[in-house]
Amino acid sequence: MSYQLRQLITGFFAIVFVSANAGIGSITPKTKDKSSYIHITYDKQYMEVSDGKQWDGTYNDTTVHLDESYGWLIEYVSPGDEIEIVERVELAGQAEWVLSSLPPENPFGIISQSHQILEDGRILEAKSVWKNTGKVFGAYTVIAGDPAGEAKITVRINDRVARTYQWDVIPKRRKLPFQFQ
Repeated sequence: MSYQLRQLITGFFAIVFVSANAGIGSITPKTKDKSSYIHITYDKQYMEVSDGKQWDGTYNDTTVHLDESYGWLIEYVSPGDEIEIVERVELAGQAEWVLSSLPPENPFGIISQSHQILEDGRILEAKSVWKNTGKVFGAYTVIAGDPAGEAKITVRINDRVARTYQWDVIPKRRKLPFQFQ
């Protein structure tokens, strides 16, 4: 086999491998503490559609309307007992944040949680410590008075940026049945 043909085949397999694993990645710790190592095996950005009374389903669409939720999910592997998650939610303008507390039975594995509202309500930073369950997630619902425009969530795991997700917020009710725009 010629040298040029071997380079072409090797290059092709490298491109296929990288394309097939675009959503998978490792987050290496800043320190030598191996317990903060995270390997992301799957991640998803989604939105849930509602008519204000009943949920219609979860979709991959990036446009969210009034009473609909937008969120993210990350599945991972880590040797540590706990992981720290910091969500930075940035909106196009000021918002009134209605934050819920942890339920007493806390079925999600969240150990602790705190919130900080910045820039007069345009940014929310939510910090939480989770038991190592292999899955973390976050979601927010568009309410009356939310600003129209881009909503961006940057997820940090153990002090390293894991993913950034973006949606277009339209704070008026969607017409159902749901149709992609």
